[in-house]
Formats: sequence, C-alpha cells, structure tokens
Amino acid sequence: MDSPNRERHSSPLTAGSPEPAPGVHPQLTRSQQSPLPAGPSTETYIVAVPDLAGRLVGKRLTADFYHRQGVRGVRTCEVVFGWGLGHEVLDGFSTIGWERGYGDFIAIPDPATARPLAWWPATELVIADAVGRDGHPVAVAPRHVLQRQVRRANDLGFTPIVASELEFTLFEETAQSMRDKGHVLLTPHGQSMHPELVEGTGVDEELFAELRRSLAASGILVESIKSEYSRGQFELVMSAKSAVAAADDHAVFKLGVREICRRAGLSATFMAKWDASHGGSSCHLHVSLNDSDGRNAFIDDSLLRSFVGGLQRYGRDVFLLWAPYPNSYKRFRLGSFAPASLSWGDDNRTVALRVTGVGDSRHLENRVPGADVNPYLAYSGLLAAGLAGIEEHLQPDGGVSSANAYARADLPPLPATLDEAIETFATSPFTRERLGDDVVDHIVTFAAAERDAARLAVTDWDRSRLFEV
Repeated sequence: MDSPNRERHSSPLTAGSPEPAPGVHPQLTRSQQSPLPAGPSTETYIVAVPDLAGRLVGKRLTADFYHRQGVRGVRTCEVVFGWGLGHEVLDGFSTIGWERGYGDFIAIPDPATARPLAWWPATELVIADAVGRDGHPVAVAPRHVLQRQVRRANDLGFTPIVASELEFTLFEETAQSMRDKGHVLLTPHGQSMHPELVEGTGVDEELFAELRRSLAASGILVESIKSEYSRGQFELVMSAKSAVAAADDHAVFKLGVREICRRAGLSATFMAKWDASHGGSSCHLHVSLNDSDGRNAFIDDSLLRSFVGGLQRYGRDVFLLWAPYPNSYKRFRLGSFAPASLSWGDDNRTVALRVTGVGDSRHLENRVPGADVNPYLAYSGLLAAGLAGIEEHLQPDGGVSSANAYARADLPPLPATLDEAIETFATSPFTRERLGDDVVDHIVTFAAAERDAARLAVTDWDRSRLFEV
C-alpha cells in the first residue's frame, strides 16, 4: 500500500518443502525435450518467453503442430529482447541489432511450466527458455538471469522461496476509450475509497471470484485479495514458490488480470504511480531460503541478518531492477508506505526491508519494488544482494525497531531518479560480477532509452503548468 500525497522522501510466507525448480537448459538440444501430454481438449498451445519488461511474448500454435514441432522449440525473432516499452526497435545493444540481422533464437518449452489458461477455451501456456543459435542460453533473457541467481543459491545449499504481493488499479475504461482520451481524465473503478474494508471487494466479488477460480485453474493460487488505498486499487497475494516458478506465476498473473478484466469492460494497470493524487502500486517481494532438508533457514536469525546486510550493502547497486522506469520514482514519498531509505526493522511498514513472521514462516519483505517490475529481474536483484550478504558474512545496521524510519535523517536515501539508478547499476563492480557485463550493459541500454523517451515527452502537466507563461 502506498498512500498518495506525501513528500518524496501479508500475507505470511510459509517456506515449505522446496518445489522442483523449473528446467534450466544450459545447452539444450531437441532430443532432450520430452513432449508434454496434451490436455483432453487442448486446441491451442501458447509458447512464450518474458521480454525485458516481463511481458510474455510468443506464438499460439495448433495442438497438432505443437506436438510435431513445438516441443522441440519455436523459432522467435531476437528483436523481443531489443525493443522498448512501445515496441520501438532500440539501438545500442551489443548482441542484438540491425548490424547482426535480427536472427532467431529458439524458445525451448519448459515442461514444468505447462498450464491451462482457464480464461481461454482449450488453451495451454508453456513458458520457454531462450536458447541461441549456438545452443547456449541467451544471456540477457530475464528468465536465464534469474536462473543464474538460483543456481548460486543452490551452490550455497539453499532454495529461494519467493512470493509477490502485487497491487493494481482498475478503470472503467476500454482500450478504445483510453486511446480516445489520450490516457487523461480516466475514470477509476468504484465511486469511493474503501481501503481495507470488506465491502470494497464485495462490490466486485463476482469479478474477483472469477479471477481467483481462473488463476487457480491455471496453477496460480491466490491467497488473499483486499481493497487498497485509492479508488479502484486492489492487492492480491500469490502463494510462495521456488523463485523461477514464482516469477512465472507473476507474469501469468498480470496477463490473466488484464485479460479477465478486459472481458468485464474494465482496464487494469500495474503502473507504479498512475496519478499524483492517487496511491502508488507496489510489488512487495517476500523471500526466505530453504536449506537442503527443506526447512526455513531464516529461522536462524544470524543468517537472516546477513541477508538483510547484503541488501543494505548492495541494494543501491541493483536498485534499477526494482525501479526500472521514470514513473517508478514517483512512488517514493515520505509517509506514503513506500520506503525512503534502505532501512530495516521487525514488523515495521515504514522501512524498506521488513522482517516478519515467526518460526517456519519467518521471512523478509522487500517493500521497495513497484508493481511495474519485471519479476525475473526484480527477484534476481533481491537474490544477488541478499546472497552476497550471506557469503560475505555482512551485518545490517542497528535497524529502526518499531520507530518511524521516515523521521530518521541519518539513513542513506534511495536513488532519487532513474538517472541515478542507471549510473549506479552501470558502474557497480558488484552488478558486473554477479550479473555479467553483457546483462548489465543490455539492461542499461533498455532503461536509458526509456529515460530519454520520457525526457522528450510533452504531457498534460506541461501544458497546464506552462501554457500561459
């Protein structure tokens, strides 16, 4: 929850037995793929990969073609890792571009991800891993970036368990009406604010019941739903899973919310801040680590503190993965329930890193990311920094306990702008060592293009502010 007009600066996660991690294909050949069993009436298979924004891109295949050819891989143009949010083709990538001919990569279906999309008839979705023409994973593919961090955790004897707590805002608009309005003067769904009130979700229980049923039938268990601070704003919490599976669920969840709400004549946005006078939308990341016996390793407070210490030490380095767009930084306001520093405390919602839960449910909640994040990259930053804390035996500062973190002037602030986050991410020896030069440079090029596009945009705010100057 981020409340709206302040100056800039739960679900318990139970770490149960680890699930089998989704497939990682370091040098996958066609002969290594096992055909997936067809559903009794499956007519369409969607084979999709997440792009740099976390959107699922891919192709719909007939069932016959999928089982004859698609299980071996689907050829897909590499431009999907080289475009901006508006699908504009970007320059500046070292491995993708006009000079390299925009060839294909192979989208290799991960059998562990196969699921029906219950809101479409006779349709299954399979998330794929991107493999290059040389048979190696595409280094900059977000799913592969996360898989590398999971392998690092596995090498340390841990299985990361993650859950997304995701907020969004509904509007009484269609895609056509928003285009006609130029995305201004939009009407949020609902006539009044109902933060936390049961009647706030009761008004739309038919819609949310359909959403819960469809997501559950698609393999995504929603633990809870509630109304959030602003008109039309809601929060859903997904069940905890191993990290790659949780990121897959997050991506499919956003797809499902948009498509199911569209059928109801509504539109949903996961913008971090859609309007200055309304609350921002967050994506709190809940994380714990299971040990080799499937027990929650964060029961050991010293291990949990080292994880927190890593996030405090390296959180600024990976901040770009938690706030990837210019709009992301408009969430961070004092007294808004969005953090203002990399502070930590036990069951304290004024901090960035909130320790919560008891016993087997002891875990950390990272309250920095907005709902606009790419889950694969956001989880990657979380694990990279936290695991470094464990490896380096780091300790956090003294914490703020139950005090107001916003009132602490001695705490280092979060990056204030996308420029600052890009510069820190690009020049950090830590990000280059943990993610790789190719990944860092690719993400920086993508983020810088969005920053530059925002600088050139003329908005309704510009006109209202400057029209008569």
